[in-house]
Amino acid sequence: MSAEALRSPLAAARPDAWGAWREAAGALRGVLLFVALAAFVPVVFTDAYHLRLATEVLINALLATSLNLLVGYGGMVSLGHAAFFGVGAYTSGLLLLRAEQPVLVSMAAGVVMSAVLAWVIGAFCVRTAEVYFAMLTLAFGQLLFVVAYYWVGLTRGDDGLVGIPAGRLAIPGVARLDLGDPVAFYFFTLVVVGAGMAVCRIVVGSSFGMSLRGLRENRQRVAFVGGDVARLRLRVFVLAGTIAGLAGGVYAPFQGFVSPEILYWTRSGEILLATVLGGIYSFWGPPVGAGLMLMLKDALLAYTERWKLALGLALLLIVLFLPGGLIGYLEAKVGDVRQRRRRS
Repeated sequence: MSAEALRSPLAAARPDAWGAWREAAGALRGVLLFVALAAFVPVVFTDAYHLRLATEVLINALLATSLNLLVGYGGMVSLGHAAFFGVGAYTSGLLLLRAEQPVLVSMAAGVVMSAVLAWVIGAFCVRTAEVYFAMLTLAFGQLLFVVAYYWVGLTRGDDGLVGIPAGRLAIPGVARLDLGDPVAFYFFTLVVVGAGMAVCRIVVGSSFGMSLRGLRENRQRVAFVGGDVARLRLRVFVLAGTIAGLAGGVYAPFQGFVSPEILYWTRSGEILLATVLGGIYSFWGPPVGAGLMLMLKDALLAYTERWKLALGLALLLIVLFLPGGLIGYLEAKVGDVRQRRRRS
């Protein structure tokens, strides 16, 4: 076998500085289009209920995107990803509620705490593979759930943190935004989610993202050409946990309430299902899947109390007949159409 054939994305992707900037700009076009389209939501839906639903869709979209860094790009199925989301939410909520810190400071602290936690947990998890990785992340996630449930003095246990203020956002020399207003909080969330999505999009389009695809396809091959598999896996694990913490940091002031349930394994399972629903091999699959899953849940609740059964059946049909997810299926169809046009 030739040396060229043995080269992995880790060794192949060596763009120059100008090429890297050009690739980043191209990658951000999709994110900017997403933000531009989402900015019209308050124009279409003016009532507070649908604005809150749209805000929750944005938060879940960012959480699903962070999980897909592990699942779709790194080939690591995590069953405890909600732990970082929950830590970000609890940290932000505690600082807002008890220390009366500004919302940006509280969110930043949540991001830092999630990053540190992801580094500690990742140091144990990244050296395992397949089912062992999944079970170890599940174990750490459940451990944090138990801590939040029984540390009543800090987290108030099962009662949760109630009355977390949304706070105000001061823009020096411009204005002070009252984030208690649903419209203001929606746009605030849109900016935060857009920034998080932009970071993820740049990462997956970079040489590091190419290395992650190499890990997903063949870890042994990456190690053979000189790649540090454990370090690469740890880096993406920390990045995914950090972005999840950012989503959690927004979630606390949005809901005004945080309970141990957001750390429970079912929360991780739900976001994993949403990721599969949209398509794990597409950047836009998981955020679309998260949005569709939340809206489907909201629609089913209006008709039946057994919405979980109906939602489960819908997901089962999609997995059976659209194994690449909804966006993956659409992208495949678009690719087929383009190939036919080229042939003709």
